[in-house]
Amino acid sequence: MRPLLSDRCFPCHGPNAHDREAELRLDTSEGPQGAYRSRNGAQAIVPHKPDESELWYRLTTDDVGDAMPPPDSHKQRLNAEELDLVRRWIEQGAKYDAYWAFVAPTRPAAPEVEDASWSEQPIDRFVLHRLEAAGMCPSPRADRRTLIRRLSFDLTGLPPTRGEIQAFLDDDAPGAYERLVDRLLADPRYGEHMARYWLDLVRFADTNGLHHDHFREMTHYRDWVIRSWNDNVPYDAFVIDQIAGDLHADPTDDQLIASGFNRLHLIIDRGTMLPEESFARNVIDRVTAVGTTFLGLTLQCAVCHDHKYDPIRQKDFYQLYAFFNNFDGKPETGGRSGADFRRGLQLPYISFPTPEQAASLATLDRELEAQRARIEARKLEAGAEAAGELQAELKRLRRAHTDVLATVPAAMVMKERTDVRPAHVLVRGAYDQPGERVERDTPSFLPPLRPGTGVRSRMDLAQWLVAPEHPLTARVAVNRFWQQLFGVGIVKTSEDFGAAADDDAERADARVLHGATRADEHAAPGAPAPQRDRVSQGGAAPGARGARRSRAVGRGTTRCRLRDDHVAAPERDRASLVARGRARPRGGVRRERSARGGALRGFGRSGQQLRGGARRLDRADEHGVQPRRDQDA
Repeated sequence: MRPLLSDRCFPCHGPNAHDREAELRLDTSEGPQGAYRSRNGAQAIVPHKPDESELWYRLTTDDVGDAMPPPDSHKQRLNAEELDLVRRWIEQGAKYDAYWAFVAPTRPAAPEVEDASWSEQPIDRFVLHRLEAAGMCPSPRADRRTLIRRLSFDLTGLPPTRGEIQAFLDDDAPGAYERLVDRLLADPRYGEHMARYWLDLVRFADTNGLHHDHFREMTHYRDWVIRSWNDNVPYDAFVIDQIAGDLHADPTDDQLIASGFNRLHLIIDRGTMLPEESFARNVIDRVTAVGTTFLGLTLQCAVCHDHKYDPIRQKDFYQLYAFFNNFDGKPETGGRSGADFRRGLQLPYISFPTPEQAASLATLDRELEAQRARIEARKLEAGAEAAGELQAELKRLRRAHTDVLATVPAAMVMKERTDVRPAHVLVRGAYDQPGERVERDTPSFLPPLRPGTGVRSRMDLAQWLVAPEHPLTARVAVNRFWQQLFGVGIVKTSEDFGAAADDDAERADARVLHGATRADEHAAPGAPAPQRDRVSQGGAAPGARGARRSRAVGRGTTRCRLRDDHVAAPERDRASLVARGRARPRGGVRRERSARGGALRGFGRSGQQLRGGARRLDRADEHGVQPRRDQDA
């Protein structure tokens, strides 16, 4: 019911108090404006009694003045099927359950299936149960040539070489597929491939994105993301270091570089708009990125008013805003000259000079200091005009210093001000209209921050995101991993887990968090699938594997078989992760302007490891279904 009410009713009778009509909320049953309340002798919903419910009358009446949704809402009236759904819901008690995505997940019992011998993996029972209910059955196992092709694309984004294909075909010993997975995970190209999806999601770019769109140096952040995948960094550390790496007691260079996540927003040239407006825009961008990347929520919809569909108040947005409001730096570029401009940097940043560069800079610093002293002495002796030749030498030394400094690698980082900058609700989102003052806090409909003393920090927020009781962080990450491998997430709207999300999401949620998949084992390329096993490409059949939006090589409509290998893998599966090389990534990723927004293809619950998660999920490609279009060219 919630998706239907969300679409047709919430714009006028939802969480947004400003636009609420008739003091009626249909997103909740409780309270003086809840769906069960009475007003002027009419009750919006009378549980078990649709004919006595004002809602049912408004949905079914032919009176234009009373009909809902009203004509000027531009919402369609409910059709017969939808009306039947509403009637049955009211007859059954019109129960309001807590929204599934905002409740911490629990492990469901595996359903009964007819063919229990098909798989020992618990996740497969959910999929097989759906298949059997739809009169479908698994397709045959895929051949080895298909498996190595799929796995290579999934883990490195590249096809296997002829030699790699032959070696896999010749490996008849048990565990050949697992060894192939391990080899590809040890390949530096694995990190490069996985980083590509993450960088799209976090709005990575190598230019400022506004006005003259000058170069921005974020290479170190990009390389850190690649290393994180290749080094199997735990996902909770991966999240914490990006949100608050600079706030560790003694941050490492990598943790400081990771905090560059907060510097990936658009940045405008100095003098183009008022600094106060630039600052507000930058902070709003940071909060929006956190909502999209880690929470799977459209927080930005609450910049100007309460969210129309989700229980995100405008105040909630600016309480999160307060965490990122204390940046110790300028909101705009530093101008179009000097070493920092040539390096694509805006303070604060950290530099990584080579020993030769450090020595050259130290020498030039001493020469500059000595030259300034000589100029001052000459002015005292003979006046300012007599120092002209010395001034020319000073300019030459400055140019030489700038030329050397411009070649020194550096990374833009986050830095906190000592004094806490106050934060306010911005009326209608306008930077120059501060309203109610707010303190740092999290949305009220999610678990609270853990108790602490003093002013809460970004570190508190980061640890809240990866807390075991958090209902969204793991779901959002695993769903995007699923989307990467199967073309469509189990929750199709991977950027939005709110009330306007895909209406099949709740049924699928258990599969994401409590199982895993070794999809694609059961496919027979080139052979026709039974008619009952076919599915339209646009459909949402159980376990369907959709066409990919990128690097697609004939990826057509398929089916998948799901197994329990990548999300909650048993400890015996982790043993093979221990002895794996930690080669640093090659510089094979192009630095180019990426689309702002995209899909995280990351991995799940706090403490679970990036590579370990990918290893288990990408064994997914061992199993597949019909039909496919890639015929292993």
